[in-house]
This record gives sequence, C-alpha cells and structure tokens, in this order.
Amino acid sequence: MSRVSIGNTQDLSSYLKTGEIAKSIKKELEKIIKPKIKLLKIAKFVESKATPAFPCNLCLNEIISFYTPPKGDTSSFDVGDVLKIDFGIRLGDYIVDNALTIAFHKSELIEVCEEALKKAIEVIKPGVTTCEIGAKIQETIESQGFKTFKELYGHSISKGTLHSFLTIPNVATEHGEKIRTGEVLAIEVFVTSGKGEIDTLKKAYIYRFVKPVESRLFKRYSYYPFAERWLGDKEKEELSILIKAGKVYPLCLIVEKSDAKVAHFEDTVVVTKRGCKVIT
Repeated sequence: MSRVSIGNTQDLSSYLKTGEIAKSIKKELEKIIKPKIKLLKIAKFVESKATPAFPCNLCLNEIISFYTPPKGDTSSFDVGDVLKIDFGIRLGDYIVDNALTIAFHKSELIEVCEEALKKAIEVIKPGVTTCEIGAKIQETIESQGFKTFKELYGHSISKGTLHSFLTIPNVATEHGEKIRTGEVLAIEVFVTSGKGEIDTLKKAYIYRFVKPVESRLFKRYSYYPFAERWLGDKEKEELSILIKAGKVYPLCLIVEKSDAKVAHFEDTVVVTKRGCKVIT
C-alpha cells in the first residue's frame, strides 16, 4: 500500500465537509445521552445521521474496541460507567474517524486521555516522525500515573481506505515514518488505570472482507467494516459461509486484560505546511 496525500482543494473541501458532519453528531449526542440509555439507541442514532465508515463502536469500561450492540441488545450506559464512542463517517470515499469517552462523573482517566490527544496533535507537522508522536502520547500519560497500550495505533486515511499506509503508536518506538504535508491522519489515544495489556476475545459483532468475492455483501460494503446487526437472516447465512471460506474476517473484541477501565479519544487531522488542522 502506497502513501497518499490530499491532491487538490476539492479533496480538502470534501474531507472538511465530512468532518463537519462528525462534529455535528458529537454535539447532538450530548442531548440524548442520559443515565441508563441503551447502547443500541446510541448506535442507531449515530448511524442514522450519515453513511457510517464502520459500525458505531460503543465500548463500556474495560472493553477497548470492536463492540457494537447486536440486535436485541439490552446493555446500557449508567452512572459509574466509562463509555467510549468511536464512529466514522464517509461521504463517497472521503472518510473521517473520531472517538470520545464520556462518564456521568468526573474522571481523571478521561481528562488524561483527552490531554494526551491534544499534546500529540500539537507536535504534528511535516518531518515529525510517527515514533515522536507516540513518545509524546506515552510521556503525557505515564507522567500522570496511567498506562497506554503498545499494541494499539492511530493510522493514516486515504480515499476509500480507513486504515491506510501509516500506523501511529501510543508509545515511543525505535523506528517511524516522517509525516508529510497533505496526509490525513487519525490520531487516537488509549489510556488505562490498569497495566496496559490487552486480551482478544473470541466474540465478534463486526466483520470486514479481506478478499474480493462475488457476493451481495461485498457489493454493498466492499472493504468497509459492517455489523452483523445490519444483516437479515439470509445474509447472516451468507456471512457464515464467507467466514468459513476465509473471505471475511471477524473483528474480535479487545479488552483490558486486568478488567481496568479504559478511555479513548481520537481526531482526524490534515497535515499542513506548518502543523495540522483538526477536522473532526
């Protein structure tokens, strides 16, 4: 996969427009979030506002990623919980990715995560390396007594591809790529009060194609992740066959190994000549 930068003002305008939609959804979420709200209600609300780039991830407490509520899900967000909301929007093949963490109580965990994202974005400019960004994230988090995860990354975005060439770590690494003007980056930060170790469960609610195939599902979703919740009974049967054939990959739940709570913040940025512009 080759590196891709924004090629013209039309591309930039399209990314900015997509980002504005994401911003408006986050503002609207503030109005509907109340104690005991069902996760399914939140997911349907977010996904109804624009074409999702992937199913809305709603991860409570120790769950880090890839939980989207299935049909009939009764789980809810309540007092004492920490909820991570991760959603992506696409207009055609222009994609933005963002995440936030909320709670009904004051949370240092959340505050540190938001601060670490801000600090990471401040260092982004052409010539800065991905390992320098990771080092800033790690330094900000660990200086306040928390941990992050070496296995979790941000990523670059290109037209039609959510996870493109670059990976952007949450920790300092030995090697990294230099950031270039015009690149679109999803900077994401994870913070935990635990040991910073992950565990991957065998449960999955989100899937994506890994190979092209003659299939109604592939024609509909291409390589964009999709939720089992979005499928009818016959399509679920087709999905099962495709998984067994190795054409579709389940995105299994990732959790904090010691069951400690986790916070997650993410913004999409466009790298400019002197820094970067946050578009979500």
